[in-house]
Amino acid sequence: MTPQRFDEIVAELRAALAVEQAPNPRPTPEPTAQPPIVPVPNTSGDWQAEARDRALRQGFDALTVCDWDWARDGAITFDTATRGQVGARGIFVASFIATGGEDGVLAQLDANGYPSPNQGNQLSMSLSTSPCDFTVQPPAISVSYAPTITYCLGKAPVQWWNQQATAVGLTPGVRYFLNCSGASTYQPGQFGGPEFRVALREPQGH
Repeated sequence: MTPQRFDEIVAELRAALAVEQAPNPRPTPEPTAQPPIVPVPNTSGDWQAEARDRALRQGFDALTVCDWDWARDGAITFDTATRGQVGARGIFVASFIATGGEDGVLAQLDANGYPSPNQGNQLSMSLSTSPCDFTVQPPAISVSYAPTITYCLGKAPVQWWNQQATAVGLTPGVRYFLNCSGASTYQPGQFGGPEFRVALREPQGH
């Protein structure tokens, strides 16, 4: 091999190495960031299906539901003991839409044991914008043997010494839910079961 040919081979090798080490003229693009998966809200308007799902996820054994129409029903009582037999840990949900003017007229929602008064069976009651919701704050929640919630349409009255609301102020046209749950604490020789009576009353004049 002549020195000239040797120099040609070295030049060819250097040229080949330079091509391999050159940057890729068409770099691979970065993967496109995928948007986070957002839960799809229930837009079907089937609040009872939403209530069943929430009751199941919260471990309730039975669910009793009621559509409360102020114009049609007025003030009514609902007995879980005669409409579905709420089980060992049951929940009752009444759906209604507040209608009328924001006049501040007060009304009460309450519950008690039925067919006999509670003796050892504590009930939880809440007024919320979602079914089976007991995470609301007072005065929208009451836990006792005979829970009571006071409400009105519009601005609720407040205590003069601390400006805390004494009732729940509802917005007309919004769907609300009255939730009531009870767990059986029955023991032999004692009273107290999971059935209860709920009294639903609309503000006077509505």
